[in-house]
Amino acid sequence: FVEIYNAGAAPVCDLSAFTIVGAGSGAANVDLPAVALASNDFFIVEESGTVTSADAAHSFVASGMNLRNAGEVLRLCPVATAGDATTCDVANPTGNGWFAGSNSVPKTTMERTALATDGSQPTSWQNGAPSSPGTASFAGTPGDTSTCP
Repeated sequence: FVEIYNAGAAPVCDLSAFTIVGAGSGAANVDLPAVALASNDFFIVEESGTVTSADAAHSFVASGMNLRNAGEVLRLCPVATAGDATTCDVANPTGNGWFAGSNSVPKTTMERTALATDGSQPTSWQNGAPSSPGTASFAGTPGDTSTCP
């Protein structure tokens, strides 16, 4: 899953103005639905609908989403300028292994250490908690700011 957080003071009125570049199967982008995102609110984009979210109205199943365990370039971009990486927020700009998280047991998610950090830097990311997908307690940390500094 990918979690989007609006850290701004104003709402984002229409998430469909944004796309996730690099999260789709092959070279496809994952276009976001036309929903609003309030200030300090979360939105979850997931492949299968199995991520536990506090508010089902703030989640979207993107059947074409396919994040590689080995890593890839992942960007959140305005649709109008998706081809210009300088207008995007990026995680893992080299496309090599993910900066944090693990697909090995115990599995962990990758989460931003602080909202104001540069997502292209490895120090901007940490292992999420809890770990161990497949157990009743695992859902990464969607919508939970308790692990953020």
